[in-house]
Amino acid sequence: DFSGGTEDKDLIVDHTSGLDFDGDFTIDFWTKVATAAPVLNNRFYQKGSNSTTGYMLGMDADDIYFGRTDEKLIEFDRDLVLATGNWHHIAVTRASDNYFRIFLDGVLKDTSGSTYSDNLNDSGALYIGAYPGDSTGDRFDGLIDEFRVAKGIARWTATFTPPTEAYSSLGLDSSGNANDFTATNLVATDQMVDSPT
Repeated sequence: DFSGGTEDKDLIVDHTSGLDFDGDFTIDFWTKVATAAPVLNNRFYQKGSNSTTGYMLGMDADDIYFGRTDEKLIEFDRDLVLATGNWHHIAVTRASDNYFRIFLDGVLKDTSGSTYSDNLNDSGALYIGAYPGDSTGDRFDGLIDEFRVAKGIARWTATFTPPTEAYSSLGLDSSGNANDFTATNLVATDQMVDSPT
């Protein structure tokens, strides 16, 4: 719950190369937003500073949008999410074709007008529900759940059915081949090197 604008509600993930994207990636999550936060532009998340090596998903007076800074590379009408009283799934991807795509509830809403092969590798932290330049300002009022970052895979490039089960990293195949499994009877000392062919 990121409502109320106090810094102790911000989620900050320190920089790691796992949050840098030089190719395919997916960031997706569920959200429920009752009202726009008083400080525009609102932030669902932002990695690094406002630069072409950072990335963010924001909300202004008209749109929910993704960009490398405050730019709008892909967007959709914020009224589709704001004050609906419902949970919504939002996903942003970049595939090997280097187009950014944004999805709402599994529906492709926008594709970037140009290709972007930029290495998104700003050394700043990932702020969820906050803005790095103003961690005390109220930049997001709402709920975020099942926030997931996948490096090296664009999970979706066309309309899809959003996941309805809680995410688990154990047993999920990130290759895109859907070789998922359910782990049972495992203990901490059980391990096997995975060498797919």
